[in-house]
Amino acid sequence: MKRYLHLAIHDLHDTGGLGSRRISAILGIPRTTVLRHLRQPRVPDTTLSIRTPGKLTPYLEEVRRLAGDGLSSVQIRRRIAEQGYDGGESTVRNFVRTIRPARHEAFLELHFEPGEVAQVDFAECGMVRTGEERRKLHAFLMVLGYSRRLFVRFIMRENTEHFLACHREAFERFGGIPRKVMVDNCKVAVVHTDSLYGAAVINPRYADLAAHYGFLPTPCNVLCPNEKGIVERCVGYLRTSFLNGLDTASMTLEALNAAVDNWCRDVADLRQLKGGHNTPQSLFPAEKAALHSLPTMPYDCAALHNVRISKQCRATFETNRYSVPMDYAGRMAELSALPDKVRILLDGKCIAEHARCYGRSLAVVAAAHDMELVARRKRAAKGKARELFLNLSARAADYLAELERRRPDWFLHISRILALESEHGRSELAKAMEDATAMEAYGAEYIANLLAARRRLRPEPSPLQLTHRTDLLDIDVERADLSAYDI
Repeated sequence: MKRYLHLAIHDLHDTGGLGSRRISAILGIPRTTVLRHLRQPRVPDTTLSIRTPGKLTPYLEEVRRLAGDGLSSVQIRRRIAEQGYDGGESTVRNFVRTIRPARHEAFLELHFEPGEVAQVDFAECGMVRTGEERRKLHAFLMVLGYSRRLFVRFIMRENTEHFLACHREAFERFGGIPRKVMVDNCKVAVVHTDSLYGAAVINPRYADLAAHYGFLPTPCNVLCPNEKGIVERCVGYLRTSFLNGLDTASMTLEALNAAVDNWCRDVADLRQLKGGHNTPQSLFPAEKAALHSLPTMPYDCAALHNVRISKQCRATFETNRYSVPMDYAGRMAELSALPDKVRILLDGKCIAEHARCYGRSLAVVAAAHDMELVARRKRAAKGKARELFLNLSARAADYLAELERRRPDWFLHISRILALESEHGRSELAKAMEDATAMEAYGAEYIANLLAARRRLRPEPSPLQLTHRTDLLDIDVERADLSAYDI
């Protein structure tokens, strides 16, 4: 029974003056239990007594000697069994535990030079909203060994293209590349190891990335996560400091990554490191000076897959169907997958590009692809055009109803509106349709005018910011002699 219940029984008896029957009714325990505790002193004796096993008693001195020599409980039991002991192994093990406490593994504190190493790890972080569904959320973490500066990116998959793209983004965020990157034995980094202590075989794509950026991939030994303990600790720090109390299931991936970028800058970079004198922000300038410079061209992190384009002009990838122009139906093609987009290639030429979908069994369709086929199938033209138009936005159904009521040539108008998607994009077209509905302007010409006006009001792009190649800002441009134009 719990210690607090023992004290409660005595409090009710000594202070409240209650009998055993009343105490039994109040606490909901048997009366015999109450009487047994009342017979014991209020403060029980907490001294632990070691019960000596009966069968082991003649062999205690021998057990102590063998345990002092470092033998295990199994070996000790085998030795004393030869002398006549017929008891169980658990009896020996329990006694050995009292005279030889378990040893805890000890670790050295790791120290790294500036720019020497970065440590990488994955983490599972609950769920995230993708469209109308929820999917499992993962995180990629990279931390620099000297300054402890942390990079976090939330992702949907722990696969090749996400792993490589996160490396590239982390190097660009740090503004340089460390000499080594420590990883565990995940399949995207290590193909396999020959044995527990055998040499690891690096994944060819990861080795290609390492050669491009000039770092040495260094896998940890099998079952030794302590070898990259810095990033392991950062996983726990991310969960307790950022994810704790955050409802990720109601957030989108873009919102989560924007929030974690702010957290890294405002919280993680300003945390006090061990010793309380430095922060990652104060140590990072010394580490950045020791990092290798970034290459001129970033690495292509796309994963290639062979796909067959169906007769319905769709290429299937991860159960989702991506549209392609009708001229390529029935042909084999390559699908280039990146974390944010999917491109379909044929003979090295990009024939279609879509935002990557992380749903299940969904159709990702560009209206222009289907309209080509609809033009040849005149009987299906109106039905297909209506379906594509209704998928443009939530207000499309209301707009189409008014368009059919006011315009006899409504089919011509929705065909022209669908054609505007390829030029302006679906989001801009949806905003223009909402504005047109509010102004009761129903027709393709109104939508086109709204899009053109919004494009004219769009601010001019700002001057180019050279974030990594600041040396280019010091180029001297010779002043031209304009005296020849003086009159």
